[in-house]
Amino acid sequence: MSKVITIAGQRDKTGKSVTAVNLAASLALLEKKTLLVDCDSQANSTAWSGVSSLDENLDLGSLFSGKKGIKDIIRETDLKFMRVIPSDINLYNTGLRLSKRTENQKMLRIFLKDIKDDYEYIIIDSPSSSDFLAFTAMTASDWVIASICCTSEFMNDLGDILKMIKQIRKVHKTPLKFAGILLSRCAAEKEEVKSFLDKKEIQKVRDIIFKTFIPEEESVNQTTILSKPVALCDIKSLATTRYLTFAQELISGFN
Repeated sequence: MSKVITIAGQRDKTGKSVTAVNLAASLALLEKKTLLVDCDSQANSTAWSGVSSLDENLDLGSLFSGKKGIKDIIRETDLKFMRVIPSDINLYNTGLRLSKRTENQKMLRIFLKDIKDDYEYIIIDSPSSSDFLAFTAMTASDWVIASICCTSEFMNDLGDILKMIKQIRKVHKTPLKFAGILLSRCAAEKEEVKSFLDKKEIQKVRDIIFKTFIPEEESVNQTTILSKPVALCDIKSLATTRYLTFAQELISGFN
């Protein structure tokens, strides 16, 4: 059965889109049929995923506007087991128009039903906000992973994401579950991460933080510069190893 997972964040530079791309790529490298859905009008996941071609009007906005079917907008990548539904800036205006009706937040969930059985994992990149598109991404999902940095805003960011999950469960009656917290853009040294985890307020939620953490490393930046997953930039990098480890941790958690 396919697992639909939204990568959520509440502010820019939390590694949310980089994580969405590299988690999808890592699952694909582990030969899991994976679809990455870019539900963010900034379209970073689209730009960084190595999409083989980008044709006009073949994106998520075209699907939401009724111009294309979902199978029409799925694009191939350089990875055999990874496909992408791209986005672009026009999705922002489409989202504004659709946001007038709360019921429209269920659109992506409805569309994904037609292809859900074709993939083992569907990873959705959600906007760093609490707007219509963020609710749409989460409403389409079975699980939410929070991508959060080791900063003073950690608990606030987590609280906002959990509030969104609670609201979606109430409004749309979906069994949305919280998969856990991925610490992103961390120092590479385990000692600094351990020091953060030992803080009194963080200890309260340690049991929902994934064991794997993603370091702030130059190879991660290559994803944004070379427009491809980090594994295709530097297969031997620490970040590549960590994302593959995280994908394995996630798979094990679902088994």
